[in-house]
Amino acid sequence: MLSFTGRNNQLRRIQSNFQNRESMILWGETHIGKSALLNQIENLRASLLGNQNDKTIISRIDGHQLGGNIQKLSDFWAEVLTPLENYLSSQLNTPDLTKIKDQFKRTIELEYSIFELDRLFKILADRNNLFVLLFDEFESVLDHPVLRVVEFLGGLRKMSCSADKRGLLLVIASTKTKEQLNIELKVMLSGQVAFSNSGSPFFNAYDQIAVGPLEKRAMNNIFEKFPSLSMRDRLFIEEIGGGNPYLTKIAIQEILANYANHVSPQRHFEQAARNIYLQYKDHFRTLWNKWSTEKRIALTFIALDENPQIFSSKNSKSYSPIAKENFYAELKEMGVIEGDRRNGYRLKQKAFLWWLTDELCLVASGINSDGDFEEWLISQQFGSFLNNPAKEWLKVKIKASGALLGTAINVFIEELAKRVAQSIIHP
Repeated sequence: MLSFTGRNNQLRRIQSNFQNRESMILWGETHIGKSALLNQIENLRASLLGNQNDKTIISRIDGHQLGGNIQKLSDFWAEVLTPLENYLSSQLNTPDLTKIKDQFKRTIELEYSIFELDRLFKILADRNNLFVLLFDEFESVLDHPVLRVVEFLGGLRKMSCSADKRGLLLVIASTKTKEQLNIELKVMLSGQVAFSNSGSPFFNAYDQIAVGPLEKRAMNNIFEKFPSLSMRDRLFIEEIGGGNPYLTKIAIQEILANYANHVSPQRHFEQAARNIYLQYKDHFRTLWNKWSTEKRIALTFIALDENPQIFSSKNSKSYSPIAKENFYAELKEMGVIEGDRRNGYRLKQKAFLWWLTDELCLVASGINSDGDFEEWLISQQFGSFLNNPAKEWLKVKIKASGALLGTAINVFIEELAKRVAQSIIHP
C-alpha cells in the first residue's frame, strides 16, 4: 500500500471522468504506482462511482499477461467480458436485462465482432449501465501479433469515444504518453489496408492523468505509519527517493532493517544508501534505455552540472542543450527532475543521480581522444542534437569525471549521509 497513499488529486480526476463517462490514460514511469492506482479504483469503486456503482461492471486485464493466451480477437473479448457474464447470471429476476442478455448471447455467437460489441455497449448505455475496462500495461498491445490491428484498436476507440452516451469506458495504464501512443499507433497501422490517415489521433479524446512522485503530504502520511523513523530518516528517504513510491518503500525497509540489526549511527545512512542503490540500479538502466535521445541528453547535462564541486573544470558554466520548456515540464511531471535554487534543474532522486554519475565515469574512462568522444556521441545518437558549444561543454565535463571512476558513488553516498546526519531539523 506504500505505493498508493496520497493519490487524491488523481482520484478526483478519475471520479469526474466516471461521472462524465470519459475514458482516460494513467501515464507514468515504471514503478511509479499506476497498477496500485488501478487497485484503488477497484477498492474505492463505491465512492468513485456513487449511485452508478450498482450498475457498473468492472473488468481488469494486464497486457503483460496476454501473451499466447490470445490467439484471435474473440479470445480477448471472451476474457474481458467475463465479469459482464457473471453480472448477468446473478441478475436472475431482472426482466429489463433481457435485451442485454439477448445481445450478449448474439455477440458470443458471432465471435465478438466489433459491430455486435458496439451494439452491446450501446444497449448497456441505454439502460444506464457502464462497463469499465481497466487495461494495465497497455503499451504491450503494440507488440501483440493479434491485437496490433486496425480492427481491434479502431473498434476500441470507436466504442469508448462514441459521441452518444457511452457504455464502455477505458482506463489505460501506460508508460507512454497520449502523444507517444498516438504517434506509435499511426506508424504501426499506416501499412494496414483498413487504416485511414485522415482521422483524428486515436487517443485525442482520452483524458491523460499523470501518475508522478508522491507529494509531501502523502509522504508524511506514509511516515506516520512508521513511528520509529526519525526526522532525519524521513529527510534521507525523501532525498534518495524523490517521492518515488517504490524507492520510498525500499528506503523505509532498509532504515528499519538497520534499526533491527543495531547498525551504529555512524554507518546508519551510508549502509542504507548503498543497499538501496544496489537494489535499484538495474531499474535505472531499464528506464534509461526506454527514454528518448532528447531525454537522455537533457538528463546527462543536468547530472554533469548538478555537482560542480565534483565535476570541476575550467568550464563550469551551466549549459542546457534542449531549449523546449514543455520538454522539461514533462520531465518534472514524471518526477525525474525538479527546479533548483539557480533557476535551473536537478535530478529529483539522488539514487538516480548516483547511477548516472557512475555510468558517465565509466564512459569517461574509455575516452582518450577527441575521436573517442565523437564515437561515443554517435553511439548515443547525441551528435545531431548538439551544436559545437554544447559538444565542447560536454566533452570537458565528461573528461573531468573520468578521474572519479570507482569513487563517485562513494563520494555521493558519503556526502548525502553526512549532510542528513548534520542537518538541522525543524519540528
